Amino acid sequence: MGIDSKLCLVDVNEDRWWRKPWEAIAIMDDCFGNGFFLGLSEKYQGKVYFWDREVTRTFYNAELVAESFEAFIEQMVEE
Repeated sequence: MGIDSKLCLVDVNEDRWWRKPWEAIAIMDDCFGNGFFLGLSEKYQGKVYFWDREVTRTFYNAELVAESFEAFIEQMVEE
């Protein structure tokens, strides 16, 4: 999965953030209402996920995009 170069800062004022669990924190948004999250709890810790708001209503079905935040950043630089 490539990462779009038009990523926006996370808008924490949007009403959709209530759907995210405490196991992850939003790190960026793709301007279409989808989000990238960094896992915090043991099961998800350090991994980066992409949450497509049209496909799933919760973080728990998000797509794993990188095993670590460092790997996520490296993917962005490679593009």
